[in-house]
Amino acid sequence: MEQAVVCLELDDDLKPLRVSDRFPRGTRQVCLWFRYASAREGDGLSVRWFHEGGLIQRETMRLAPGRGTKAFYLLREDGSPLPQGTYQVRLEGNGRSLSVLMFRILP
Repeated sequence: MEQAVVCLELDDDLKPLRVSDRFPRGTRQVCLWFRYASAREGDGLSVRWFHEGGLIQRETMRLAPGRGTKAFYLLREDGSPLPQGTYQVRLEGNGRSLSVLMFRILP
């Protein structure tokens, strides 16, 4: 993993905007953006989102070989704001931890 950040949105070139570890009350989505390198054919990735220590979302995928970027959004199906509190997002690849990011939705 070369770089991983949590942000509110992406620009037209898919670069992260408004990178932070604290987001205001009423935030409706948070984006995990990351850049990877040296992926091999068949490398897998798991993204797990936690709120106040409980698993709330999990996504798995295969990475394209070589270098690349990916983005995943955390949002509620009904479009309502994310609950306040502490969040953690974990990226794991091939059975090992690649990155752990923490952020908060403020009261």
